[in-house]
Amino acid sequence: MEDRYIDFLDELRKLYDERIVGESFDRDDLIKENELLRKHTTIKIGGPARVFVVTPTYDAVVLTYKLCKKYSLRYMVLGNASNMLFDDKEFDGVIISTDCRDSEISSINIFDKDSDDFSEFFGKFGYKDLDDLEADAFYVTAGGGARLSAFANKVGKKSLAGAEFSGGIPGSIGGAVTMNAGAYGSEIKDIIVSVRALNEDGEVVILSKDELQLAYRKSVIQEKGYIVLEALFALKKGNQEEIFAKMRELNDKRRDKQPLEYPSCGSTFKRPVGGFAAQMIDESGLKGYRVGDMMISEKHAGFMVNVGNGNFHDAMEVIKHVQEKVNEKFDIELEPEVRIISE
Repeated sequence: MEDRYIDFLDELRKLYDERIVGESFDRDDLIKENELLRKHTTIKIGGPARVFVVTPTYDAVVLTYKLCKKYSLRYMVLGNASNMLFDDKEFDGVIISTDCRDSEISSINIFDKDSDDFSEFFGKFGYKDLDDLEADAFYVTAGGGARLSAFANKVGKKSLAGAEFSGGIPGSIGGAVTMNAGAYGSEIKDIIVSVRALNEDGEVVILSKDELQLAYRKSVIQEKGYIVLEALFALKKGNQEEIFAKMRELNDKRRDKQPLEYPSCGSTFKRPVGGFAAQMIDESGLKGYRVGDMMISEKHAGFMVNVGNGNFHDAMEVIKHVQEKVNEKFDIELEPEVRIISE
């Protein structure tokens, strides 16, 4: 191992021992070498990462990021890795994982505006005058590593409406904000208020909804390579029974239409202007198209699924073939929605 990795790991372990590791965490479970990424991606593809670091706290994210910069190491942040396609070759760098259950980075908090700690809490998001808040809104924070499904369920149990669409999206809050995740006509931009993020200089910054520049599967977070630490949402009071009925309805639609029985990255391609990727793929006769164990789903043409022991090479062959055939038929170049990580 190169000296810079040795020095990085020595300093990281020391800092984790001093500031992160406690009764709830074992350091060797948080800092690993040569961890297989296929164990952490929803499509079950990916080679070993040189270093894999689980960050249970906001402080852990910051110090790990700063050490990566100090030692000039490549890094990448992973939540639930539901839209990531990694090469089978080694990822020569550091994976910063926020996928840590029962920790600060995955916490979800619903705040009562009459509580004693409300003002102090909102100061963290840059609010000085609480009159700026919506009178009939209920405010919720979620760490970047929190699962969307957990978020939707927790606010639903408190009879808060607006997040029903997110209950079946297999991602984390950080990834959802970064990509402005959405489903069935709703998106993160419909409920988000602001975000605490780590910028390229290792500084914690607060970005308002407008500053996030949320668009279809885009945000300033993505463009600038920021890291989502925590997000603030505003929801409205609703009827708990109706909220969960809506979530069940949307989840039933997913089960009926999407190939949830197989590992995948969700929608493989972004929606092109003037049409739908899945429809174009279907009309190009590509349902069931297969290379090795990677296949265009016969149930939903917008999904590429891993039907066995699929690998990166075969996945890329499928993606390229679909792009070529759709371009031949419709003169449209499909853009991958899945993030492809390769040397």
